[in-house]
Amino acid sequence: LTVGSNTITVAVTAQSGSVRTYTVVVSRAGTSSVSTLSALSLSSGTLSPAFSSTFTTYSASVDNTTASLTLTPTVTDANATVQVNGVAVASGTASAPVNL
Repeated sequence: LTVGSNTITVAVTAQSGSVRTYTVVVSRAGTSSVSTLSALSLSSGTLSPAFSSTFTTYSASVDNTTASLTLTPTVTDANATVQVNGVAVASGTASAPVNL
């Protein structure tokens, strides 16, 4: 199907030769251009400033005994993909540990 309106016809022909045509119009949405997160959390520390999809730069502090942490990003659009340090992560699940 192409993006936009797609017309599909189904024709039924009886033994007598009479034909009845059914028409289905399927509207296919275009691809999304939403490339934002709806949530981002850390397994240790607190994001500063607090998460907002409009901010793209954060800082966090952890104590000196923290050797690694995970990030849990959640995409706004379910069709988007997300990576942490170049490694694909399922939306809403923790990344592999990031060594500090």
